[in-house]
Amino acid sequence: MPVTDILPLFSTNTEGLIENFRFAVCQANGLSSTKSKLPLPPTTGVWSPTEPNTLLRVLCYRNDEAATKFLKKTYGLPKSL
Repeated sequence: MPVTDILPLFSTNTEGLIENFRFAVCQANGLSSTKSKLPLPPTTGVWSPTEPNTLLRVLCYRNDEAATKFLKKTYGLPKSL
């Protein structure tokens, strides 16, 4: 996967990125609702704009309150990784 396919994720708004991440995790794990606790996606080594681990990495890179709040609430991750 070329890096040019991943770069647009960095300009996507955080709320949209979170929704894409929730959808990708639910789809990958066969979950019907995003209300339940989301499992941490496995590291697949595949970089794709629809791959849950890629979306999580982009969210971790964000330096904004919405991404930090989501990561802390969902996974208990520290602000910087």
